[in-house]
Amino acid sequence: MKITRDDAFRILGVQEESSPDEVRSSYKRLALKWHPDKHGGTQSKEEATHKFQEVSAAYKKLTTNAADMDDETDDSDFMNI
Repeated sequence: MKITRDDAFRILGVQEESSPDEVRSSYKRLALKWHPDKHGGTQSKEEATHKFQEVSAAYKKLTTNAADMDDETDDSDFMNI
């Protein structure tokens, strides 16, 4: 699931200026809300699964180093060691 940083902030319901603790807190709250095994709402398990995956992807996007997430990273420099 490819999402942008802007999407990630929107999905988690936090501002770009939010602290790491605020991002983590929002993620935990939403992950508990949408976890398919714990979801007791009226939505289907499939919808809960989709939302949970979306929340997880958003959190990963905001907590992983930018270099790790860069699809255009050129590893050819490692060949010259």
